[in-house]
Amino acid sequence: MSWVEIVAIDTVRRIAKETAEHGLELNDACPWPFDSAAGRLFKNEFIFHKAALEALAGESTT
Repeated sequence: MSWVEIVAIDTVRRIAKETAEHGLELNDACPWPFDSAAGRLFKNEFIFHKAALEALAGESTT
């Protein structure tokens, strides 16, 4: 028997942002399976925030 975990979208987004800010890697940061809706959302949000942080870091060094 399988189970379903219901997670609020805002919660997934917040955790993705926080873990990206702490410099974690995607595979270590995501608490959900990547084939779940929460895992897919987490991955997209994490990559977005990681890219934004890298862009900001690049601007501060120029």
